Amino acid sequence: MGVSTKQATDQYLLLQGRQFALDLLESFGEQLYSPKGVAHAIARLTAATQNKPESYVAGIQDIVEVLQKARP
Repeated sequence: MGVSTKQATDQYLLLQGRQFALDLLESFGEQLYSPKGVAHAIARLTAATQNKPESYVAGIQDIVEVLQKARP
């Protein structure tokens, strides 16, 4: 009857992971317009997934996948 606490926590962490990734990308500024900058951003985001909850990592990975598809 309603959303379980685990589902709510997982969804919250997923959104937090995505937001963290987007904030990190924003900090790259103009660097994201170069292939080297995108590669560096992917490396930083991948490193940021270490020792994090699975749902949080999934949020970061969503953004990494978009970056990988956008690579020239």
